[in-house]
Amino acid sequence: MSRTSPGHPRLTPGGPPEDLLRRPAGEVARLLARRDLDHWVKARARLDRKEDPEALHDFRVALRRLRSTLRAFRPQLEGLVSRRTWRRLRRLADATGESRNLEVERAWVESQLEGLTPGEQAGARQLLAQLEDRQRATDRRVHRRVAKGFAPLQRRLRQALAEPKPSAPAAERPRSLTAGAVMRRAVRQGLAELERHLAAIHTMSDREPVHGARISAKRLRYLVEPFAQALPDGTAAVEQLTAFQDILGQLQDAHVLADELREELGQAAAQRARRVGDELLAWGGTAASREQVPGSASEAGILALARRLRTEGDAAFEKFQGGWLHGKAAPLVARLTALGESRRPGPRQESPADLALAT
Repeated sequence: MSRTSPGHPRLTPGGPPEDLLRRPAGEVARLLARRDLDHWVKARARLDRKEDPEALHDFRVALRRLRSTLRAFRPQLEGLVSRRTWRRLRRLADATGESRNLEVERAWVESQLEGLTPGEQAGARQLLAQLEDRQRATDRRVHRRVAKGFAPLQRRLRQALAEPKPSAPAAERPRSLTAGAVMRRAVRQGLAELERHLAAIHTMSDREPVHGARISAKRLRYLVEPFAQALPDGTAAVEQLTAFQDILGQLQDAHVLADELREELGQAAAQRARRVGDELLAWGGTAASREQVPGSASEAGILALARRLRTEGDAAFEKFQGGWLHGKAAPLVARLTALGESRRPGPRQESPADLALAT
């Protein structure tokens, strides 16, 4: 159960990362978003290659990074990226989520086949076939949506993120907020969300805060990565966020798999109850009541998978608890707190008005 994402190359256009921190936030926002858009376009080109099993995953990751950048610099991009574009990006991201979940579920069930009894294996393979059928159908829907909406969407973004023509000489333009100030503000906001979610996690049943903490960690990592080399402990913070995100991803995957297996157990129990009813009261009921419930994998196979998932999920939460709960996330929190407050001296210093806007 792993959702580890590949690393993203750090961007240093027009100078070192320190220069990015000092440059106007609007300029850097467009620069970073264009980078993310370029990666998204490249990932889109791979979707049509059937022999590329990671294409959809990378497409989804690239889209998530793009949305995170746009979100972090939303005030600077106000009026450039329309609400309609935001909605379409969100819908496209949602559409890829189901396929990714099914891919994770299939991989996990396949990994569990060894060691099952023949009867249990038969049920697991039946479930696997159902998941494969659903994923093929889901992938077709995703590809249709991408084929229909991707080109106009990326064209609108390309136009919105283009460098504007200056309306006045540089010396006459009003001083703008720096990218460093915006980054620090976003880190402070993201850290507050992360700590709120983390404080609400007490057991494996705390699904919503687990999901919220994972999303917060992911957004913080995407935010810090372009500037990491220029920030004190920036690289270490990214590494910690990655490890934190990975263990939370294992918990999230366990929750998704639990939903699937609980649904299968319910269907299997309904089939068993229907069979008992038909045997004891064959002369009762209507034709409609004697219709079979939707097909389900054998109960023995699903029960075996559920027991294994319970063991894995409990172990994953114990690992998470031992590494991150009860104050053990303090080093990560301290690093992020420092990133939200740090300032590096340089040619372009923030004015009091800049700092007021960043708070």
